Parts: sequence; C-alpha cells; structure tokens
Amino acid sequence: MARRLQRIVLSLAAATTLGDEPHTSQPASLAAIDMAATKELVMMNEKVVLLLHTRGCHRAESFSPTLASVAERVPGLEFARLSLEPDATDTGGGFAKGVEAGRPMLKAFFRNAPPGKRVLDYAGPPNEA
Repeated sequence: MARRLQRIVLSLAAATTLGDEPHTSQPASLAAIDMAATKELVMMNEKVVLLLHTRGCHRAESFSPTLASVAERVPGLEFARLSLEPDATDTGGGFAKGVEAGRPMLKAFFRNAPPGKRVLDYAGPPNEA
C-alpha cells in the first residue's frame, strides 16, 4: 500500500511540473488548514497528503483543483493544503524546509510506517546543471 501511495503522490507531483496555465475545470474543494490543524491532522490520520506553498503561489492555486479531484477518488487518504508566509518556511523543525515562492511541495505522512519512511517529500524534478 505504501508503494502504491508513493506512486500516487509522485504522479500528482509530476502534474505540478506541467504548464503554468490555470486549471479551467470546475474547482473542487481542498481544505486549507493552518499549522495547528496540520499537526492534528497528521496525528489523527494514518495517511495524509499536504500541498505546502507560500501565500499567493499561482502554481499551487492552479494545482489545487487537480489534487482535490484526486482526493475525491482516494477516500483512504486525507488531503489538505497549507499556505505558509514566505519568511516562515523554515519553522516547525524543518517541516516546510524547501518550500519557496512559486515552488509548492507535496508532503505525504505515513503514521504507521517504519522510522525513516514516514514522510515523503516531493518538490519537483531535480534542477539540471
């Protein structure tokens, strides 16, 4: 199950790298939560997928309907989005490390996974040098 979920998250993440055009279909809802609610969500659910982004990130805004659509089809997972202040992305013990303006991140939490495999981060394809 964890491997299947990892494939789902990576597939979703790959969609964030597609064009910057806004999503044009009817938007579905995706819960926008704060840091306190995020901690509670992760503690109360076995599997959680978060879209982390800075406030005003148009890529996150355009990807949210796609993620909400996936959330509707995958009822065994909790999905939410967390908007961070641009200067607060290094708070929370590295929780949002790597989140930058214009570069959202998907983060999946697996509460019952072995240590070292409980968090999966995806921030986009590696930069080519």
